[in-house]
Amino acid sequence: TRNSIRVEGTFSSPLLRFGPQELKTVKGNLIWDGESIIFPELSFDIRGGKVKTGWRLGVRSDDLEIEAAGEGINLNTFRPDLNGELSFALKGQGKLDGKDMAAGWVRVRNLRAGPFPQVEESGDLRLRVTRERMGLAVRGSFSSDENDFSVDADIPFTSNNLSVDFKGGCSNLDLVFPWRGVKGRLI
Repeated sequence: TRNSIRVEGTFSSPLLRFGPQELKTVKGNLIWDGESIIFPELSFDIRGGKVKTGWRLGVRSDDLEIEAAGEGINLNTFRPDLNGELSFALKGQGKLDGKDMAAGWVRVRNLRAGPFPQVEESGDLRLRVTRERMGLAVRGSFSSDENDFSVDADIPFTSNNLSVDFKGGCSNLDLVFPWRGVKGRLI
């Protein structure tokens, strides 16, 4: 548009705090054209893993486009009794209205929680965003389709209060009980 300002540049930082999260080795490109803030490339290390992303936010329109991928995120950094390596990818676009806007996949290798045996996890990932919060939904399974689960997380941007709803079923009861051969299904 006429008389509009455009800003472009690159940036880097050894450490950037985003709420309670520490992003390390941050590198990116930024474009602001008066209508949108665009990060065509943004990469950082977080919790032992690496994330690469690109996104565009319409300042007036509340449109959001995002593509992101992460690998090697250490779950032990969230809780000492949780182990595993998280990887994910998602892509999509939509409005900041809290409806699903991006979809992809999530996988955890060598997942181990407390006294339970180590399993693999994989599932479908959905993202929803408003100006105040982000929501993540995962539908997947542990080690086989017979051990299904769903996780719905609500993450506000302004506080450390996190809401997570976990549901699931387990047909392989050898994953739950210390003795082998138990038959049935836990829900």
